[in-house]
Amino acid sequence: MKKIIKLTESDLEKIVKRVLKEQSIINELASDADDFGGSQETVNSEISSFNQNAPRSQKENMVAIQQKLKSLGYDLGAYGPNKDGIDGNYGNRTLAAIKSFQTKNGIKSTGWVGTVTAPLLGVIPMKGVSFVGKTSSSKPTQQTKTNTSTTKKPTQQTKTNTSTTKKPGIPTDPKNRSIAISKEEFNKISSTKNTQISSGSETRCSAYMVKCLSQYDSELFGGNAWDAFNNVKGGGSVKYNLFTSGEVNWTKIWSDLAKNKVSKTICQQHASKDDADGSVKSAVPSIVTNSIPQSPRFNISSLRLGDIVGLYHKNSSNKGMAFCQRVLKRGLDNNGNVADKDPFTFNSHVGFVGAIKNGVPIVIHNVHGKHMATPATQMLSKNSEDMIAWVVSDNSIAATIDGGAGANPDKKEFGFSLPKFDFFS
Repeated sequence: MKKIIKLTESDLEKIVKRVLKEQSIINELASDADDFGGSQETVNSEISSFNQNAPRSQKENMVAIQQKLKSLGYDLGAYGPNKDGIDGNYGNRTLAAIKSFQTKNGIKSTGWVGTVTAPLLGVIPMKGVSFVGKTSSSKPTQQTKTNTSTTKKPTQQTKTNTSTTKKPGIPTDPKNRSIAISKEEFNKISSTKNTQISSGSETRCSAYMVKCLSQYDSELFGGNAWDAFNNVKGGGSVKYNLFTSGEVNWTKIWSDLAKNKVSKTICQQHASKDDADGSVKSAVPSIVTNSIPQSPRFNISSLRLGDIVGLYHKNSSNKGMAFCQRVLKRGLDNNGNVADKDPFTFNSHVGFVGAIKNGVPIVIHNVHGKHMATPATQMLSKNSEDMIAWVVSDNSIAATIDGGAGANPDKKEFGFSLPKFDFFS
């Protein structure tokens, strides 16, 4: 005689999710090993050992986190050289502020700034001293990638079934293809003009990019629009970079900084506050604007699905923040002189190639909650709302999407290796 077992709704949901996951139908969110993974005790241990053992790079990352929290109105106490709570340490005030931010944004309140918290906060995910699960800022080893690939990618039979059922949002015409957007959104896209395809709660362009693409590369994170280039570059290849291609006159930039006496103090004001170009009186926004060439020397025919695209946003009020957060790390003094004069990126917007419509690459990007689709043909002028500044092809994304066709334009089939779910819409 079979026994009748009573299950709660919560228990049943857990069982169903586990079965689906084992069948490669769903996968854990990219953040499970960071914001949600491991016990709270393990996270607490990482936090307590941070102040004694964290490397300099992570201390600098904590300063950026604290600056962002401060700009959002969180009280970090009177610690640090400026008595504003920004000291690079994982203190109780900082921990409380992070937990409060997580709670307000519907994130599990662990106090750890991982791959869910970081993009929403606009910073780089933290890297644990002794590592918590899959640490957010480190790419897995080749062996880890191999294992991840084995458990995450559907079998050939699963791919066949997925293709046969023709899930919504998957156009079958090789000239009309999309990634990480629904069929309805794809149908709204014009191959000749900028169109809004949807809207959402994300305010940051980088957070939306990561939200859409992390299903293809679970290690992907964005930080700010100008940080995304270096974050992605570690696991990808650079197709184009306006800032190092000889198109930007860096000699003039260094000269203009000194001539206008752009001080370290001024740049700290730009760097610590969103949309500060109107409130901070300085020459930085005009220096940024004047340094951008009229058009990029980039052939859009090389763009593939999943490519991450850095953009110069003409009407951005964060030009000063984009520039200053980078130049401060180069040793800017109070007379406008810089010790390290190597080039860096300071674009104020980022998106990704989310569709190909009638053979035209379409860049999907988020503008304060409006999800926009812009033909790359409309992003080749400084007078446009957005202009292409750099392009990076993420290796994991290129190898996964469209059966590898993201990296191979001659491949004629269309199909996704991973399904799309509502939380990516």
